[in-house]
Amino acid sequence: MYKEFYGFSEEPFTLNPNPKFLYLSPSHHEALSAMMSGIKEGKGIVVITGEAGVGKTTLIYALLKDLSKKIKTAFIFQTRLDFRDLLKNILRDLEVPINEKEENISSFLLEFRRHLNERLNRDETVTIIIDEAQSLDDEVLRDLARLSSPAPPATKSPQIVLVGHPELEVRLNSGKLRPLKEQVAVHREIRRLTREETRKYIKHRLKIVGADISEVFTPEAVNRVWEFSEGIPRVINLLCDRALLNGYQTSSPIIDSKIAKETIKDISSPQPRKSGIFREVFNQVRFHYKIIGILFIFLGGLGFFSLFPRDSSLSILKVMVNLFPSTERPMGTGGNILPSGGQPIMKKGTIPISEERPPEKREGEIIEVKKGWNLSLLALHYYPVVNTSLLDFILEANPEITDSNLIFPYQKIKIPKIIEESLLIKGSDNNYNIHLGTFDSTPDVHVYKDEPLLRGKKLTVVPRRVSPRETWYRIVLGGFSTKEEGLKTIQALKEKRLLPLLDCLPKKPS
Repeated sequence: MYKEFYGFSEEPFTLNPNPKFLYLSPSHHEALSAMMSGIKEGKGIVVITGEAGVGKTTLIYALLKDLSKKIKTAFIFQTRLDFRDLLKNILRDLEVPINEKEENISSFLLEFRRHLNERLNRDETVTIIIDEAQSLDDEVLRDLARLSSPAPPATKSPQIVLVGHPELEVRLNSGKLRPLKEQVAVHREIRRLTREETRKYIKHRLKIVGADISEVFTPEAVNRVWEFSEGIPRVINLLCDRALLNGYQTSSPIIDSKIAKETIKDISSPQPRKSGIFREVFNQVRFHYKIIGILFIFLGGLGFFSLFPRDSSLSILKVMVNLFPSTERPMGTGGNILPSGGQPIMKKGTIPISEERPPEKREGEIIEVKKGWNLSLLALHYYPVVNTSLLDFILEANPEITDSNLIFPYQKIKIPKIIEESLLIKGSDNNYNIHLGTFDSTPDVHVYKDEPLLRGKKLTVVPRRVSPRETWYRIVLGGFSTKEEGLKTIQALKEKRLLPLLDCLPKKPS
């Protein structure tokens, strides 16, 4: 959005881990070197710790990119798993065939040892990298200790890299995990950035996109970024990205202390999400400040709308919304109708029918956000699997969250309970639709379109704005005349693993 305005080749402060932008502070360099040497020299277990947001995952991606072809890796980032499922994910990542009839720990261990010996005979190394390792149960960590011990006929054990929050180190120092701690050969901590390192970090990312820091940020603005972020790279990215967006919206060629201060204020004081017809116009105007005067005309005409029947008012509203054309659709507007045998067709500027989920799905636990958490990390503490459908489900239960990338320490967030009925959406015509899933890019609908269970049903792709610069896509299936008919289809789709939200359900004990 602001890329062309500032002359960047790409956006420099995205939140997604990208080794291309890797900045190696002294502690980052030490951690990366420790992981690399630990794997190449077969030292055993390597432990890397650091607070949320300091760049641990980016470091992992940089490591994976630089490892030689002789090193075969399994990268595990979903850690709400028991040892059986952990082994299964490791085997899948190593591309080891799994016998579906014998999915138990013994068979998985046998396959893993067999694969390990095959790799050793080829002079190759097997490495297991586990992100968010602090979320592993004590029992799983103890099993990992046994997995890392050589077993006949192997003469060499797999290399294991555990990456996690500082609490991982605390747990390793407990008596329960002493066998694992004794196998840790290397431990490094990734620290926050100092004031000078923060300036170099911003300079480094801007240089990659073809800009000089002196042409984009004043020294005072950089100082404010460091003070607010406390040296956490994820927060630095968020703040710099928002500051550039604000600078673009006000046609400011350089981000000064005033813009940085206003951005910090915006981030620190999130406003509740606008509702109803206000949200439709508000989200559009947010990116078209030059025609903000139209908003005042619209607001002044709200009383005028009340003089008309509901259908007429909506027609007038559609005209107002279309005065704000945008390539990015606001949350909750429009939809892509999938015609029979064709590709999705964008219906621009339409107002969706009123939809509501059954009220019982709003039940759940209220929790307090801890420092350093983002939405994905929060979800990992309460669900065994995290995907975009789950994050969308959490956002829907918490309409006050206006940015999927931004939650705050001590903020109260509802953790909704997932049941099959959670996927039902009741339309204004009293029919029921099914929320098949939410995806962070335009989804491939053919996996649903070609499913025999869904023949004769209408598939709709609904763009959903979840942040000022990010759009997700919901696939909705309609319509079912009764709740029972919808639930029956949900159960059938669940058996075929076509409902990603239900993949996040805790597994029943065997």
